[in-house]
Amino acid sequence: MPMIPWMYCVIASILWESDSDEVAFRKLNEFSESVEFNQILMTGSSSEEDQVLANPLPGKAGRWNKRRGRKPGPKRSDEEIAAI
Repeated sequence: MPMIPWMYCVIASILWESDSDEVAFRKLNEFSESVEFNQILMTGSSSEEDQVLANPLPGKAGRWNKRRGRKPGPKRSDEEIAAI
């Protein structure tokens, strides 16, 4: 199950604001045992709505979103082809 982006911020702030490894470990355990965290794990979402893009952004495949080939070279006549 993917984590909700704001949960990354909560975990990062717990780690950043802790004075030692022991304090960080204790705070992370408290957060993981909290009612809010367990509710999110059970329901799969939070009170905030997840943002879903209906139309994903196009890739960078060219000017009109499709690949463009090289410009074709000049056409050769049958005589030029035979001479080669």
